[in-house]
Amino acid sequence: MPVEQFRRTLDVNTTGTFITAKTWLKCIKDSIDADTQLRSTLRNVSLIIIGSEAGVLGVPGNADYAASKSAIQYGLTMSLAPEAARIFEHARVNTIAPGAVNTPQFQKECEAAPEALWVDAQVTVASKKPVEMEHVAKTCLMLASNNFSGSTTGQVIRVDGGKSGRMYWDRDGRAI
Repeated sequence: MPVEQFRRTLDVNTTGTFITAKTWLKCIKDSIDADTQLRSTLRNVSLIIIGSEAGVLGVPGNADYAASKSAIQYGLTMSLAPEAARIFEHARVNTIAPGAVNTPQFQKECEAAPEALWVDAQVTVASKKPVEMEHVAKTCLMLASNNFSGSTTGQVIRVDGGKSGRMYWDRDGRAI
């Protein structure tokens, strides 16, 4: 992999997420500073970062993507959570790390390479199937709600059907 590709992916995924979070924090601070009543009524102040199972398990041939997702899931999320709470005590920062998601693109990839479904969403996944988009969306809703997750911050929520690892070899012993 060219170094420039690695840098570009880190810039888009990691730096882009950092800039978004920085803007979010500034908006919270500016809003509270402008309206002192807001502090006592404001709830559901939640930044939800979208990570990936790649940030947990790595991806052969995609070290750039895996490194960028790991950086936002762990270093950035864990650093932003207390920073957000210092600005506003009800502000929360969490990350969702989906596994293989049942999207039209994933279905297309599995049609082109039938082994992909088995490797990405069955052999190491307790539920033996890809994650439904709706489940990722509902996890976002749960994390956005102060009622359901008001004390949840600095966490990486894996939405992966119970994925417990990744494969390095196919059924015939070839490297994946």
